[in-house]
Amino acid sequence: MKKVYLIIFALVIIILPISKSFASTVDSLFIVGGATPIGWDITKAIKLKQNGNVYTYEGNLVVGEFKFPVNRNSDWNQNMYMKNPDNDTEAYLHIGGQPDDNKWKIIEAGNYTVTIDVATLYVEIILNFDPSSVPAQLYMVGDATPNGWAIDKAVQLAKSGNTFIWDGLLKPGSFKFPVNRNTDWGQNMYMCNASDSTKFYKHIGGASDDVQWKVKEAGWYHVELNFALSAIKYQPIQIYMVGSATSIGWDISNAIQFSQDADSSFLFSSYEYLVPGELKFPINQQTDWAQDMYMKDTNDTTKMYYHTGGAADDSKWKIGVAGWYDINVDVKNFKVEFINAATSGNQIKAYSKEIMLLSNMVDEKLVVTYINQFNYQMFNITGAMLKEGNSSNGIINVDDLKTGIYLLKLNDNKNSYAAVKFIKK
Repeated sequence: MKKVYLIIFALVIIILPISKSFASTVDSLFIVGGATPIGWDITKAIKLKQNGNVYTYEGNLVVGEFKFPVNRNSDWNQNMYMKNPDNDTEAYLHIGGQPDDNKWKIIEAGNYTVTIDVATLYVEIILNFDPSSVPAQLYMVGDATPNGWAIDKAVQLAKSGNTFIWDGLLKPGSFKFPVNRNTDWGQNMYMCNASDSTKFYKHIGGASDDVQWKVKEAGWYHVELNFALSAIKYQPIQIYMVGSATSIGWDISNAIQFSQDADSSFLFSSYEYLVPGELKFPINQQTDWAQDMYMKDTNDTTKMYYHTGGAADDSKWKIGVAGWYDINVDVKNFKVEFINAATSGNQIKAYSKEIMLLSNMVDEKLVVTYINQFNYQMFNITGAMLKEGNSSNGIINVDDLKTGIYLLKLNDNKNSYAAVKFIKK
């Protein structure tokens, strides 16, 4: 028995120093994750600054997760420092290939200092920000906004933590952000950083500086000011669709773009063949997936919410039946509609026949199949009639219509036909 104990003791003596030695002699360390500016692209993982056994990252982090690989190997089969599941301030060395995957979580976007001591395995995450600097209210004013330069009617942004958000129609012009609706203009405001339009600074009321943001193109915009980052996002919303239920799968670089209604810029539509699977709506075709999207409300499939790029949430719609679908997205009211053409309640039941179109997506000509001679009426999405006429060959010229969503009604003096939706590209 003494020999057995001696062997075990010897093994302990050998193993422990190796683990301790490895932890204190890391040549380099990196940070990667959805919370970081590079997302989960490990080949671009951010290298930490080293001072002895202490490694430091200083920079912006968003809502999401991260961990510390020891190199930029793209196969992920490498050693990493991960979070002790019972203690956020303590790391452990994950051995490459093992199934454990414990990450740190950032719950509030901001500028951070993150340090890890590989000798003691102590981790510190500090938000470099004073929450008392965030104003109680924030407004937007300018000729680009709905109420122009009438500061007493400036639109108010919604506050969420250290972030202010507004969604609405902007037109070509300028804007800035006062902190109240004082009509004398002698108040503090937040204005555009002259050297970086994605940043803002605090203008002191009465000072001569007056740097404003510029809008070049009218559209429905998402505006978001993050005071922890001193950063602003304002971008015209475009809707794309991606997912296993679509014809392009998860190839986000080829995500399907929706048509935007010319008169109601918050309405988007597409007519697509879908199969059983999942889908969601990105607002661009960035290939790293760290972008804003519209995702499914977890409590109501007819509603959606605005997902901030990099956050961990990933709620998708599920399609159960294959077929052609009318897909309508309302970013003003956060509503979504999927209408299966084969089973739809999209037709107006009072009419005796359905209209069959060669295509519901048209450029210049709308072609009605199975009927040649008819009278027609054309309406916009709000129900206003735009044009009427007759056809003797089943073709209706629509090159005079703006890009958008329309309804077609017709009769052939024998039957009245159900209204059908089409999209002018």
